[in-house]
Amino acid sequence: MAAPIRAFFHTSQVTTSRAVTNAFGAAVVHNHDLLADAVPFMSERAFNCRLEAIVVQLSSIHATATKVTMRLCLDAAGDHVVIPDTEATIAKGITTANAGGVAYSVGIPLAQTMAGAKGNFYLFVKLDQQTATLDSSTITWSES
Repeated sequence: MAAPIRAFFHTSQVTTSRAVTNAFGAAVVHNHDLLADAVPFMSERAFNCRLEAIVVQLSSIHATATKVTMRLCLDAAGDHVVIPDTEATIAKGITTANAGGVAYSVGIPLAQTMAGAKGNFYLFVKLDQQTATLDSSTITWSES
């Protein structure tokens, strides 16, 4: 009997703080190197994965900010879009109303077709209004 095929999940977390406003900007980006902790043979072939989820944590959220829009790109300038603008409502803390986060269930296969560093993706975020601090972002992916 053949062994069942199971997915292997990996995560990439970036914890560099960034000031977020209601517009995308080249300075408000998290660079996720999905191959940073992968086994060496993965970086020797074309990068393919199934993007499972993206989680964004915020602090110093202005009281009127209610939504976060994210965009995932292949380049730091944000011009080669892989996942277009996707919006989520901020779940604010129960005891700390100016902290919270959003999560996106992505579930799409990705193949990196652009020249450059394999496994590097750039996450941009913006708010619907006002300001907040981007504390961290986490991308979970599985091998394809």
